[in-house]
Amino acid sequence: MDDMNVEVNHANPGDHVGEIERKTRVVKERIRAKCHHLPCLALPLIMIRHVSMDCASKVNHFPVKGD
Repeated sequence: MDDMNVEVNHANPGDHVGEIERKTRVVKERIRAKCHHLPCLALPLIMIRHVSMDCASKVNHFPVKGD
């Protein structure tokens, strides 16, 4: 690890990792917003999967502010 100048942050099982939890919350909020604007009331499972994949990929397009 020292040769590559990589800093590793270890977390025990059950510990809270603030950065990851925030990113998960952002993806969930975007999924809810996108599903709310769809014209149908019930969504098939395949549509939910594709909406969540789309939201997660769009979140990863740009770096986080302040990093």
